[in-house]
Amino acid sequence: MVIASVSPLVRYLVACTVAVACLAFVPTRAAALYHLAVIDEVMTSYDSDANVQFVEIKMLVGGQNIVANSVLGAFDTGGNYIGDVLTVPTNVASGGANVRWIMATSQWQTLTGLVPDFIMPALLPTGGGMVCWGKPVSSSVPSNYIDCLAYGTYAGPTNVHIGTPTALDADGHSLVRTGHANSSLLDFQCGDPADPTNNAGGSVSMNATTACPVVTTTTTTTTTTTTTTTLPPPPVCGAVPAGGCLSGGKFVVLQKDNTVDTKDLLKWMIVKGDAFVNGDISDPVNTATYALCVYDESADVPTLVGELAVRPNERWLDKDPKGFIYKDKLGTEDGVLKVQLKSGIQGKTKVQVKAKGSTAGWPQPLDGSAFHDQDSLVTVQFVNDTTAMCWTSDFGAGGTKKNTGTLFKAVGP
Repeated sequence: MVIASVSPLVRYLVACTVAVACLAFVPTRAAALYHLAVIDEVMTSYDSDANVQFVEIKMLVGGQNIVANSVLGAFDTGGNYIGDVLTVPTNVASGGANVRWIMATSQWQTLTGLVPDFIMPALLPTGGGMVCWGKPVSSSVPSNYIDCLAYGTYAGPTNVHIGTPTALDADGHSLVRTGHANSSLLDFQCGDPADPTNNAGGSVSMNATTACPVVTTTTTTTTTTTTTTTLPPPPVCGAVPAGGCLSGGKFVVLQKDNTVDTKDLLKWMIVKGDAFVNGDISDPVNTATYALCVYDESADVPTLVGELAVRPNERWLDKDPKGFIYKDKLGTEDGVLKVQLKSGIQGKTKVQVKAKGSTAGWPQPLDGSAFHDQDSLVTVQFVNDTTAMCWTSDFGAGGTKKNTGTLFKAVGP
């Protein structure tokens, strides 16, 4: 058993902007400031000691540090709710893309010498089960959480977060996230060494005491192949809305939160838009990732509350000279079913996005009474990670038709 400390801030990325810094002094939405984060690494035992456990959470974008009252829940191999492992008592200090924080047992702290952000009891199931984190309406319903990991001998129902469970366990080593496909099988692999990082940037390296199994697929010809998972690109949306974007004479947004996550709906459109040509559009087939970014203002300070990204792929069709169109009935990329970038002269262009379902980046309601704070704007943009080309729309209270706990509908300008 080898435990070696490594330098702080090895993986700690400070993504601080003036807007995010100001959030400490303005009314904030709890849902908006924690839900763009995922379970990143889990250990359920170490050196045969089931009292040594930790769960690491990773923020995907800036400002996701309002985690007070979030819940870590545990489920057995049949998918039955065991109980709340921890209700997080306070927020964490730092927020930013790839910033992490840890919930761990006191025995883990004693063993490693690293101080976790929160102490939890040793209630994670060993061998197999499911762990979920978020702010669920009901702790016993996995789909109510932000993220879940199903592992080992888990044989319970699937849900929107776990897809297919992984057969790997987290005993004597960790399970560490390598992807974002909403599938425990595809998104996690065995971690050796485990290297959890707390919110202050301190980390520790824990060499496996139980060897990581090699997962292979054997064909009928007895040859063996290994499957690797490619990490998705980093977030495309900025912490605050981009400047210099095109807009239009009319825009519409519709967000609907359903009790069944797969039926959540988002539609956005700009018509009678500013002029652009095909040459202005970064190649979405081969190089550019496009993303719909949703920002909600509190006291006029914008916060990124949702991002739906479409990575470069062959589903895009070049309609030159009339732009590009994207269609995917399965919603493979963050639930996005359709994107249209219709080029043309001033007042004749159109940009629209339609999506259905719910992934980690989907905007969530503020609370039971309002979808957005909208003090004073909700801003929706469509951007890419290759050039500064973007489209923007601002929605104020005057154009808002509905803003309830399940529905946001607005028009502009």
